Amino acid sequence: MSSWESSEAHVRVLSYLCIHCVAQENPHMRKFCLKGLYSTYVKNSKFLSKHTSSALQFMENCCVEIFGLHISGAYEHVFRYIRQLAVLMRIAMTTTKKETVQKIYNWQYISSIKLLCRIISTYKEVLKELIYPAAQVLIATIKLIPTAQYFPLRFHCLKALRELSPSGSPFIPMLHFITEVLGSVYVKNKPQNFSSKATDTEFTLRFKKNFLGSKLFQDFVINSVIHELYAYFSESSYHVAFPELALPVMVQLKHFLLNTKNLRLSRELKQLLSLIKKTIVFIGFERLNVLKANMTSTSKQTPIDEFFYRWRSY
Repeated sequence: MSSWESSEAHVRVLSYLCIHCVAQENPHMRKFCLKGLYSTYVKNSKFLSKHTSSALQFMENCCVEIFGLHISGAYEHVFRYIRQLAVLMRIAMTTTKKETVQKIYNWQYISSIKLLCRIISTYKEVLKELIYPAAQVLIATIKLIPTAQYFPLRFHCLKALRELSPSGSPFIPMLHFITEVLGSVYVKNKPQNFSSKATDTEFTLRFKKNFLGSKLFQDFVINSVIHELYAYFSESSYHVAFPELALPVMVQLKHFLLNTKNLRLSRELKQLLSLIKKTIVFIGFERLNVLKANMTSTSKQTPIDEFFYRWRSY
């Protein structure tokens, strides 16, 4: 295991190949391999930066693959790890001390839950009963301190929630946590005219206070919110209940349009609303022709999914 966490890429690859062979050939060693890889990954995810991200991504891929070799035992391990995270969350919610909150709002905790969500999503047929507890941990993480400083952490959690619920199945109520961001005074007002140091948002969980309200902050939030909304509606746009799902959000977005002073946000929301309306019309027409519970088998591409596919490739 110590070689697997080496800084040398070829050493990590050779070490993993050895671990994979041991786990594949010796069933009695599989539990040891699962525990060892997971604990080593968590230990190394204490700090995340552009210099360590590729190594951690490799380790994450290895963990997902190894858990697939022992899928019956994977349920037990994933359940235990989610329970550990849930216990830490319960302590943080009941005590609200700075020390307990710091045990949640750090890269080790976020990386752990993201890895577990990816494992559940990859082996969904066997681990589907763990979707609910994993989603509850993620939602509780978002709600623990729902301030503008922790918007980066929120979007990491939202990405993990989407991975748990591809194409909106099972349904996870996450739209509120996306649109809630738009109600922040740091987003809906005009950007402040002060200089702020650029922040690598991909490797950030918390913004400094002097960064809030700056143009860089607003650009990050608008890009993240619009991306999450497009991704969510693109995945759920093939469901027959899309018009009912989209209606409450449309009301919210129209309300934000009336109250925002941010010109770019206003422009992006108008475009999104237009595509949602086109998709509702599209689904309404398909309802007349398709008498099914869902339309995932249709060969036609919905307007919002077509736009998101092009937009994402830019």
